[in-house]
Amino acid sequence: MIRAALRRRLWWEARFLPLRVLGRDFAGLLALANRPLRNVDAQGLPAAEIVAAVVAATRRPWMMRNRRCLRQGLLAFRALHSAGHRPALHFGVDAAGLKDRDGVVHCWIVVAGEVVLNPPNPGMTTVFIHSLPDPG
Repeated sequence: MIRAALRRRLWWEARFLPLRVLGRDFAGLLALANRPLRNVDAQGLPAAEIVAAVVAATRRPWMMRNRRCLRQGLLAFRALHSAGHRPALHFGVDAAGLKDRDGVVHCWIVVAGEVVLNPPNPGMTTVFIHSLPDPG
Protein backbone atom coordinates (compact mmCIF):
# COMPACT_ATOMS: atom_id res chain seq x y z
CA MET A 1 0.00 0.00 0.00
CA ILE A 2 2.82 2.41 0.91
CA ARG A 3 4.68 1.60 -2.30
CA ALA A 4 1.60 2.22 -4.46
CA ALA A 5 0.97 5.55 -2.72
CA LEU A 6 4.60 6.57 -3.27
CA ARG A 7 4.44 5.66 -6.98
CA ARG A 8 1.22 7.65 -7.43
CA ARG A 9 2.64 10.69 -5.63
CA LEU A 10 5.87 10.57 -7.64
CA TRP A 11 3.93 10.28 -10.90
CA TRP A 12 1.86 13.33 -9.90
CA GLU A 13 4.88 15.34 -8.76
CA ALA A 14 6.80 14.47 -11.95
CA ARG A 15 3.97 15.85 -14.09
CA PHE A 16 3.83 19.19 -12.29
CA LEU A 17 7.53 19.68 -11.56
CA PRO A 18 8.19 21.49 -14.87
CA LEU A 19 5.62 24.10 -13.89
CA ARG A 20 7.03 24.42 -10.38
CA VAL A 21 10.60 25.05 -11.56
CA LEU A 22 9.57 27.55 -14.21
CA GLY A 23 11.15 30.92 -13.44
CA ARG A 24 12.90 29.77 -10.24
CA ASP A 25 16.50 30.65 -9.60
CA PHE A 26 18.95 28.17 -8.09
CA ALA A 27 17.97 29.03 -4.50
CA GLY A 28 14.33 28.50 -5.44
CA LEU A 29 15.14 25.06 -6.85
CA LEU A 30 16.88 24.10 -3.62
CA ALA A 31 13.95 25.37 -1.56
CA LEU A 32 11.66 23.19 -3.68
CA ALA A 33 13.93 20.20 -3.09
CA ASN A 34 13.73 20.71 0.67
CA ARG A 35 9.97 20.15 0.76
CA PRO A 36 9.15 16.56 1.69
CA LEU A 37 6.48 14.77 -0.32
CA ARG A 38 2.97 15.27 1.02
CA ASN A 39 0.44 12.55 1.77
CA VAL A 40 2.96 9.71 1.63
CA ASP A 41 4.43 7.77 4.53
CA ALA A 42 7.54 6.30 2.94
CA GLN A 43 9.46 5.81 6.19
CA GLY A 44 11.69 2.77 6.08
CA LEU A 45 11.60 2.15 2.34
CA PRO A 46 15.06 1.35 0.97
CA ALA A 47 16.79 4.06 -1.07
CA ALA A 48 17.12 1.75 -4.09
CA GLU A 49 13.37 1.18 -4.17
CA ILE A 50 12.64 4.89 -3.96
CA VAL A 51 15.13 5.67 -6.72
CA ALA A 52 13.58 2.99 -8.94
CA ALA A 53 10.15 4.58 -8.40
CA VAL A 54 11.55 8.03 -9.30
CA VAL A 55 13.10 6.68 -12.51
CA ALA A 56 9.81 5.01 -13.44
CA ALA A 57 7.84 8.21 -12.76
CA THR A 58 10.17 10.28 -14.95
CA ARG A 59 10.53 7.76 -17.76
CA ARG A 60 8.60 9.87 -20.26
CA PRO A 61 9.76 13.46 -19.85
CA TRP A 62 7.18 16.15 -20.16
CA MET A 63 8.94 19.41 -20.81
CA MET A 64 12.33 19.40 -19.03
CA ARG A 65 13.58 16.93 -21.70
CA ASN A 66 17.09 18.33 -21.63
CA ARG A 67 17.16 18.43 -17.83
CA ARG A 68 16.17 14.89 -16.90
CA CYS A 69 18.88 14.63 -14.24
CA LEU A 70 17.56 17.79 -12.54
CA ARG A 71 13.99 16.54 -12.64
CA GLN A 72 14.99 13.15 -11.25
CA GLY A 73 17.36 14.69 -8.73
CA LEU A 74 14.76 17.04 -7.26
CA LEU A 75 12.14 14.29 -7.00
CA ALA A 76 14.56 11.75 -5.57
CA PHE A 77 15.89 14.22 -3.00
CA ARG A 78 12.34 14.94 -1.81
CA ALA A 79 11.28 11.29 -1.75
CA LEU A 80 14.43 10.07 -0.02
CA HIS A 81 14.14 12.82 2.57
CA SER A 82 10.48 11.89 3.12
CA ALA A 83 11.53 8.28 3.76
CA GLY A 84 14.06 9.30 6.41
CA HIS A 85 17.22 9.05 4.31
CA ARG A 86 19.90 11.78 4.25
CA PRO A 87 20.32 12.46 0.52
CA ALA A 88 22.82 14.88 -0.97
CA LEU A 89 22.10 16.55 -4.31
CA HIS A 90 25.37 17.07 -6.20
CA PHE A 91 25.78 19.52 -9.07
CA GLY A 92 28.72 19.33 -11.39
CA VAL A 93 30.16 20.37 -14.73
CA ASP A 94 32.19 18.52 -17.28
CA ALA A 95 35.70 19.90 -16.85
CA ALA A 96 36.40 19.52 -20.58
CA GLY A 97 33.27 21.53 -21.37
CA LEU A 98 34.20 24.56 -19.27
CA LYS A 99 35.68 26.24 -22.33
CA ASP A 100 32.40 25.79 -24.17
CA ARG A 101 29.63 28.28 -23.43
CA ASP A 102 27.08 25.46 -23.44
CA GLY A 103 29.15 23.15 -21.25
CA VAL A 104 27.70 19.96 -19.84
CA VAL A 105 26.10 20.29 -16.40
CA HIS A 106 24.74 17.40 -14.40
CA CYS A 107 23.23 16.53 -11.04
CA TRP A 108 23.16 13.27 -9.12
CA ILE A 109 22.04 11.91 -5.76
CA VAL A 110 24.30 10.42 -3.10
CA VAL A 111 23.04 8.53 -0.03
CA ALA A 112 25.44 7.27 2.64
CA GLY A 113 28.44 8.03 0.45
CA GLU A 114 27.18 6.10 -2.60
CA VAL A 115 25.76 7.47 -5.84
CA VAL A 116 22.22 6.11 -6.10
CA LEU A 117 20.90 8.11 -9.08
CA ASN A 118 22.42 9.54 -12.28
CA PRO A 119 26.10 8.67 -11.76
CA PRO A 120 28.38 11.43 -13.07
CA ASN A 121 30.81 10.92 -15.90
CA PRO A 122 34.45 10.52 -14.84
CA GLY A 123 35.27 14.04 -16.11
CA MET A 124 32.67 15.75 -13.93
CA THR A 125 33.78 18.26 -11.34
CA THR A 126 31.47 18.82 -8.39
CA VAL A 127 30.68 22.51 -7.96
CA PHE A 128 27.94 22.37 -5.32
CA ILE A 129 26.46 19.86 -2.88
CA HIS A 130 23.04 20.44 -1.33
CA SER A 131 21.94 18.56 1.77
CA LEU A 132 19.59 19.24 4.63
CA PRO A 133 21.00 20.43 7.94
CA ASP A 134 21.57 17.76 10.58
CA PRO A 135 18.51 17.38 12.79
CA GLY A 136 18.84 18.43 16.39
